[in-house]
Amino acid sequence: MKTINLSGNVIPDEYADMYDFFGMPAISPSNVQQQLDDANGDDVTINLSSNGGVVTSGSQIYTALKAYSGKVQVNITGIAASAASFLAMAADKILISPTAQMMIHKAQSWTDGNADDHDHESMVLSKIDNSIANAYMAKTGLDRAQVIQMMSAETWMTAQDAVDKGFADEIMFVDNTAP
Repeated sequence: MKTINLSGNVIPDEYADMYDFFGMPAISPSNVQQQLDDANGDDVTINLSSNGGVVTSGSQIYTALKAYSGKVQVNITGIAASAASFLAMAADKILISPTAQMMIHKAQSWTDGNADDHDHESMVLSKIDNSIANAYMAKTGLDRAQVIQMMSAETWMTAQDAVDKGFADEIMFVDNTAP
């Protein structure tokens, strides 16, 4: 089994060199894909802690993890927020540290221009929200309305909340056989 440590911002590939130059941790699609290629189909454990980042990069990583031929386990060790929360949904099994948190929210952007420009951006963001919701729905079994409402509320979850709502499968280090 191969262990992959992912921490820092979820970034596009074209930003990776800058993050490397400054010694800042980051998660890019190409880096994740390379580590999966190196694992060569063996099962992988991903230790994840990220505040999130760019939605399209998160989507690329989600897709790479879903397409991977081996089993994928994600251990949320600190935080899985924003783009990091939905890329984690690609795992076959998600464990979360008892001290970790997960946060989901609606997509964000910055727009300038006239009313038509803002209306257009609103439509784009709604479509992005629905795309992200697909990953949460597939993992949790919650319906679209529930997931979108949770995203709209910027929902923060403790480890127990994440397990109770289906965003994680179990809490790490807990002995379920103890009285």
